[in-house]
Amino acid sequence: MQLEISYPHDTLNQYEIDKLKKQLLFLHNYDKEISKAEIILKKLNHAEIISYLCEIIISIYGNNFSYNKEGDSYEEAIRYALHATEGKIDELIKYKNDLPEEYVSTVKV
Repeated sequence: MQLEISYPHDTLNQYEIDKLKKQLLFLHNYDKEISKAEIILKKLNHAEIISYLCEIIISIYGNNFSYNKEGDSYEEAIRYALHATEGKIDELIKYKNDLPEEYVSTVKV
């Protein structure tokens, strides 16, 4: 799995980065079909309110999906985004072996 983590300089220490990598690798062990995980961390200013954004983009089964979650700190935003991502991966795993819907059409000759 390819990991990409983008964050502002001097916002996360090495321990936090390693913890995030470990959590993403746990997701990959959950389903080996995850080919790429991209994490983008940003600091947002809403008027005078500061919040932190974590966006997680996952490539799985040839599709991409992403979650944006905000929090009062980077750690909180990461936790919210990972929780939402885990739920989506659980849902995809649950339905990946379902048969596609079958369409039958008839043509009168």
